[in-house]
Amino acid sequence: MAPKISGVTTGSGKKLPADQALSGAPSSFFDAVALMPSQQGAGMLAKEAAAVDWLRDAFGHLKIIGHVAAAAPVFAKASVEPDADAGVIALDGSKGVAAFVKAARQHRIWEREPTLRSPG
Repeated sequence: MAPKISGVTTGSGKKLPADQALSGAPSSFFDAVALMPSQQGAGMLAKEAAAVDWLRDAFGHLKIIGHVAAAAPVFAKASVEPDADAGVIALDGSKGVAAFVKAARQHRIWEREPTLRSPG
């Protein structure tokens, strides 16, 4: 997935295709999501409303969200804390990846729901 269906170009100039554009593939289509941009890419994503909304929606849909430290600007813009709860997981090495996979098996972080909605 990329901001545009045309894909992205890496820092070394390599073109990477995208299967979907962010604006056309809402997070609700996915069981779990991972945000793994470079520092430069994160700065660009933080300026893309579709990327910010995508992260905010993933959080609101109670998705498991894996991320790298470089994604911090996108989290800040979306007003989502990178350590908000057990379903927002830093992918910092094999332990982080293992925790993400384990949490993703749950499909949702139901404990998050009361923090996002009024009871009723």
